[in-house]
Amino acid sequence: TLLLLGEIGPKTIAVKFPRVIARAVSYPLNIFHIAITPIRWVIMIVSVGFTKLFGADAEYKQHDSFSTEELKILVGIGNEEGVLNEVENRLVNSFY
Repeated sequence: TLLLLGEIGPKTIAVKFPRVIARAVSYPLNIFHIAITPIRWVIMIVSVGFTKLFGADAEYKQHDSFSTEELKILVGIGNEEGVLNEVENRLVNSFY
């Protein structure tokens, strides 16, 4: 029963109604993300401090996963293989 109600049921509902579930969940998740941001920063600062204490260089560096050119190539491949339809392709390409 626990498996059915806690695991299978929610996944089945989410597969049948993905947009409704995404809209319902996105707002609370965004609030949660904002609420824990100070905690995340404290944990990051403490972990960098401990790492430096033991002699390692651990500066926090946020970097892009893909460059713009790499993203264009990936979108092109997705379009060629039929993963993206023409409207989605134009939408993604309009970002850059």
